[in-house]
Amino acid sequence: MSLKDRVSRVVVRVPATTANLGPGFDVHGLALNVMYDVVEAEKIEAGLTIEVEGRYAKEIPTSPKMNTAGKVVFELQRMFRGR
Repeated sequence: MSLKDRVSRVVVRVPATTANLGPGFDVHGLALNVMYDVVEAEKIEAGLTIEVEGRYAKEIPTSPKMNTAGKVVFELQRMFRGR
C-alpha cells in the first residue's frame, strides 16, 4: 500500500510571517500576535472543500479557485496525476 493510500489527514504548522508586505516590507512596522498558522488537509471522497476558521474567516474566500490554498491543491493534484 502506498503512502498516499495510507494517509487521509495532514496537519501542517507554519511560522507566521510578514513577508507578503511586498515593497512596503522595509517601510512598515508590523507586529504579529500569532507565532504560526495551522493548516489541515483531509482526504474526502470527491472534490475540494475549504473551511476557514478564526477572527477574519468571513473575509477569506472559500471557493477553491479564489483561495490561494485551493490553487496549491489544484497544482499538487496536477503534479501527482502526471506520475
